[in-house]
Amino acid sequence: ADYIQTILINTGVKEYRNDLQAELIKNSVVFQQFKALGYKTIAFETGYDFTQIKNADLYLEPAKPSAFFGSIDPYEVLLLKSSIFKIIYDTHIPVVNQIFDQVTFPYTNHVQLQRFMFENLIKISGDPEPTFTFVHLTVPHTPFVFRADGSYTKDRRYFSGAFVTPISNELFADGYLNQLQYVNTQILDTVQRILENSKTPPIIILQGDHGAIMEHRLPILNAYLVPNSIKDRYYSSISPVNSFRLIFQNVFGLNYPLLEDKSYYSKYETLFEWTLEPEKMDRCIK
Repeated sequence: ADYIQTILINTGVKEYRNDLQAELIKNSVVFQQFKALGYKTIAFETGYDFTQIKNADLYLEPAKPSAFFGSIDPYEVLLLKSSIFKIIYDTHIPVVNQIFDQVTFPYTNHVQLQRFMFENLIKISGDPEPTFTFVHLTVPHTPFVFRADGSYTKDRRYFSGAFVTPISNELFADGYLNQLQYVNTQILDTVQRILENSKTPPIIILQGDHGAIMEHRLPILNAYLVPNSIKDRYYSSISPVNSFRLIFQNVFGLNYPLLEDKSYYSKYETLFEWTLEPEKMDRCIK
C-alpha cells in the first residue's frame, strides 16, 4: 500500500538484508489492516519463501509426499547435471529422454501446489467468516510444465535452460502459450465458482507480478472485481500501489489518500537503486 522507498524511510532501514523483502510482505500494512478490521487472514504455501505468509490466521499447504513417487528433488537433479550423468542428461535421444524424464522430473510438487491453490480458493469462498486471502500462483511463471488441457510435460527441454526456461525460443513460445491457456481457464473457472459459493459478494484483485520477458517486465494484468457503487473510482492509469488504498477508502471509510501512480525498476544486484520507468504499453479499463 506504499512505495518501498517510503516504507524503508518510515521503518528506519538503511541497508538491504536478505530477509528484508520477506519481512515487509509478511508484515504488510494490508494484512495488519484487515486483521484490525476483524477479518480472518488466509495465506498459502507458494514455493517462494518471501511470499509465504506463515503468520496468517490460517496457512494452507498441501500434504507432503511420504514415499518415492517417481520424481526426485530439484537439488538431486542439479547433482545429476553437475556429475558424470550430465552427459546422459543432456543427450536428446528419444529413448534416453523418456527414461530420464520419468525419473528426474523435479516439478511434481510444483504441479501439485498449483492445483492445491486453485482447489482451496474455491473452498474458502464458502467460509461464513469475513476473510482476506492472499495467494501467489506461480503460473504462468517458469517452469513451463503445464499444457493447455491441464496435463503436464516431463520433457526437460521445457525447463533445463537458464533460470529453468526452455532451451530455445520456439519451445519458450510453445511452453508459455500452453501454460497461459491453462491458467486462464483455471482462473476463469475459479472466479466463477467463488462467485457462486459466496454469500456476500466478494472483492477480487487479480494481479500479475511481472511480465514474461525483461522488455515488458513492468506491464502486468491488473483486474478488479469491486462493488458497483465504487466501480467508477478505478481508473485506467492505476498502479498497484493504490489497489488497496481505494478499497480501504471507499469500502471501509479509512484514511488512505491515493499516491501518485509510478513504476520503478531495479536490478537484483542493486535492489536499492531504483529507476523511474515510463509506461510502455497502452492501458485499458472495462
